[in-house]
Amino acid sequence: MIYEHDLNARLSISNDLAKDFKEISIPFGELGEILKSNLNYSFFIYKDNYRKESNTKLKLSNCIALDFDDGLTIDEAKQIFIDYSYCLATTKSHQKEKHSKICDRFRLILPLEENINLNTKDFKFLLKKMILDLKADNACSDISRFFYAYEKSEVYFNCGKLFDLEDAFIKAKKQEQIRNEIKAQKDKRSPTIIFEGKKIETLMSISKTPYMLKVLKFSEKFFSG
Repeated sequence: MIYEHDLNARLSISNDLAKDFKEISIPFGELGEILKSNLNYSFFIYKDNYRKESNTKLKLSNCIALDFDDGLTIDEAKQIFIDYSYCLATTKSHQKEKHSKICDRFRLILPLEENINLNTKDFKFLLKKMILDLKADNACSDISRFFYAYEKSEVYFNCGKLFDLEDAFIKAKKQEQIRNEIKAQKDKRSPTIIFEGKKIETLMSISKTPYMLKVLKFSEKFFSG
């Protein structure tokens, strides 16, 4: 058995780019059949089977997918997620020249501990944070994202713990709070001065310049004669 968890992945498949995205449920270990088919697929479920963001039934999804087009190598991704369950599949441009570069290009699918329980705003925040940290394709932050299958894809599975989306969100928000606090402290130490329509970050940046004299109103205090 290539995958041990008793988990069915929920996704939508279609031969079209937008319409007829029908929901299916398939054992996670059999995802390769979809990834190597001639279908288009999405890990979101859509109202009326029509793929657009306003139709996305976010809380029905139990997997997330990230694309790597010019970031991590396959070996790096495997090491980062070594403790987690995942399905990794190479894409059509893997190890082929694209944008004058040859590198690993692949898709990583993470099964979740439970269905997505975040609202759209929070889910997008977390997804963008993961994409930024992992150097994944920013287009994956779209919650109506679909992918092309590739019949020659190399598919790998790993069996570990399921990804806890809510815990990842809490940690991401805490990191953002810490960053904002550090930035606020830094801004206090480096006050911004607006003078004659120009932004002056610190007095040091205008020292020994005509602006310093103007800020100190030198011309009003001293005059010739």
